[in-house]
Amino acid sequence: MNLTAVNITTSSVLLNWTKPNGQSSRYRVEYEDKNMTTENTSIKINDLIPGAQYTFKVFAVLAVHVTDGRANQISLYTKPGVISNLKITETTTSSMFLTWDGPVGNRSFFKIQWMGDKTNGNSTTTNTSYNITGLTAGVNYTLDITAVAADNSTEGDSVVTSKYTNSLQSNTLDIVGIVLGVIGFLFIITLILFFYSRRQTKKQCPDIPIQTIRNKVNTGLRIEDYEEHFKQKHKDSNCGFAEEYEELKTVGTAQSKNIALAVENQPKNRYSNVLPYDASRVKLSVRGSPLDDYINANYIPGYNSRKEFIAAQGPLPVTVNEFWRMVWEKNVFTIVMLTRCNEMGRVKCEKYWPSGTNHYQNISVTTTSEIDLESWTIRDFRIKNVKTAETRYVRQFHFTAWPDHGVPQTTEVLIDFRHLVREHMNQYSRHSPTVVHCSAGVGRTGTFIAIDHLIFQIERDSMVDIYRIVNDMRMHRPLMVQTEEQYVYIHQCAHDIIRSNTGTNIDLTYENTEALSIYQNVKFQKM
Repeated sequence: MNLTAVNITTSSVLLNWTKPNGQSSRYRVEYEDKNMTTENTSIKINDLIPGAQYTFKVFAVLAVHVTDGRANQISLYTKPGVISNLKITETTTSSMFLTWDGPVGNRSFFKIQWMGDKTNGNSTTTNTSYNITGLTAGVNYTLDITAVAADNSTEGDSVVTSKYTNSLQSNTLDIVGIVLGVIGFLFIITLILFFYSRRQTKKQCPDIPIQTIRNKVNTGLRIEDYEEHFKQKHKDSNCGFAEEYEELKTVGTAQSKNIALAVENQPKNRYSNVLPYDASRVKLSVRGSPLDDYINANYIPGYNSRKEFIAAQGPLPVTVNEFWRMVWEKNVFTIVMLTRCNEMGRVKCEKYWPSGTNHYQNISVTTTSEIDLESWTIRDFRIKNVKTAETRYVRQFHFTAWPDHGVPQTTEVLIDFRHLVREHMNQYSRHSPTVVHCSAGVGRTGTFIAIDHLIFQIERDSMVDIYRIVNDMRMHRPLMVQTEEQYVYIHQCAHDIIRSNTGTNIDLTYENTEALSIYQNVKFQKM
């Protein structure tokens, strides 16, 4: 019956199976000491324990009181729960001590990740506390704590916080303050003894101001200060931006890529130098070999969630099936494509969608509409799981005006395109990741995701922190924002958006809905 499990949460799982040969129209599902019957070829099991292992068995009911003795079964772990009450109880120039409360249910251990400027790392612990050492003074670190189940791979949702380590100057001034206080005290005692006949006025050392020195990683600026910052960095052929970009080159590179380097997976990689990190790679379901779960793609944090995007390479002929399996298993409703299939006489991406209908293993894909415009094309797909007959609808936004390794001619065209994509994401992809890919899945892909994050920063926080955005992305996938030119382009977008919002001679339409008007008559469905 080919039993599979999808949509696994902390307390539920959806079981799907195919109808066996014969006349069976009912099925019995067993797990632990429970059993239930259904006439459907799928069932949702609720009220499970987080982080627990379950074995589900499905039997075909052949007739009244007659059950096929052969059972299909599957074992899995539910997602562990989320930790709570995360606190940083002690901070020094080089360490942070973390405590938290464990989640409800079961878990095997906790995964801790910390991301700063050039000091990044990860570790595991079975305790509900951890002391991170070897940090850099005066740096803002993003801290990520996740509970992991006993299979060592099923992870719960992470909890993220951030804090600065103490600066060296702060510690030095604290010591100076203490020393001066002692000297002052001794001086007063000496005066009292020497002038014992005189009335002495008590003296008190003035407070010594403590100034926190923030490392380069904290480049957040208020939008009203950004234009002057942009002008300074833009001088001398973008020398300031070049220095920042140089600092980003080693971010995240110490992380392991063991799964991508496996001999069986190497043909699935388009470029040998763009391999997904093990910690953040997208894992597909295992169908036979343990390596069946591999695809060259990583979860990338956005403004709204830590897994808002999936950054993927452009599919190869041998990975088209895996690409559609990823779309199905991760409940993707929005795809952003930022490359042409062929550029400068070279194949950049396999055409992974059909002109009509095609089958990609268990997924049937039908192109239902296609609208071509000057800088992008929009396609709608109907995708169907041929085993369960479940149908969904996916929209692809294909940007065609972006040269490889370069940048679009204007900021306006990409900002308009981002707004178009975001309108669809807000309506259909709030609770599932959006797939973004170019050829390698790092340069144009990273630039687009960074601009989406940047616009939220400007609109909601009234600030700009592009260095932090790129730093965070590079902790999840190598080479995100692949060239200095792309890094400068993101800053140019910030500059133009801020000037547009303040009415300073820049006409951007990203706030308007005019770009959407041509699609108002195109029906999109989500099932």
